[in-house]
Parts: sequence; structure tokens; C-alpha cells
Amino acid sequence: MIRSTLCALVALIALPAAAQHAHQGSDGPLETGQSAFAAISEIVQILSDDPGTDWTKVNIQALRDHLVDMDLVTTQATVNTQTEGRIVEFRVTGERIVADAVARMATAHSPMLELATGWTVTA
Repeated sequence: MIRSTLCALVALIALPAAAQHAHQGSDGPLETGQSAFAAISEIVQILSDDPGTDWTKVNIQALRDHLVDMDLVTTQATVNTQTEGRIVEFRVTGERIVADAVARMATAHSPMLELATGWTVTA
């Protein structure tokens, strides 16, 4: 059941991804529909193009959940910034669902930001 559901999901997502790629080089839009859907479509297309993809290790739901968190933080969180010298503090708050998303995003992305910039990042 899970395998057939995944195949159906991949088929449904891959079709818009094909349409998305068909627009490249034209004056039409590159992103099809809602941004999270387009991101999932693009990732599924990349994975589909890779013959080494182990679909048993692909977790589209986890990607979707992460994209939902990104959307909540980007569109519904309130950010207050405080600067003292070279230290910048961002206090990101919101309703319960937003606060939970902020916690997950800060935990997931702080180490990447630290690696990419060389900054000291605390979440």
C-alpha cells in the first residue's frame, strides 16, 4: 500500500515538474503553482533523474513538513532584532504552531548558517 501510494504521489508530482522544466527558455513561468508544491516537484524530478536514487530512503512527507515550517516562519512569525556591536539577536515569535516551526527551523538551520558563514550561531 505504501509503495503504491508513493508511486502515485511521485507520478502526480513528476507531471508538474515536467511542465515546469518545459517552460525553461520560454517567457512562461518557471514555478508551477504554489512554491512548496513546486519545490517538491523539482526534488522529485531530480531524484527521478538519478538512477541511483534509493526510493526506500526518500521521505517526501519530511520535505513537505520542512517546507510548511519554512512558510510559517517566513509569513507568520514576528521578528525583533537587537544589535550590540557585532552581535545580532533575532527574537522570532508567533502563535503556538509558528513557535514550534521556529524552534524546528532554528535547530535545523543554525549549524548550516554557522558552517556557511564562519559565524557563531546560537539557537
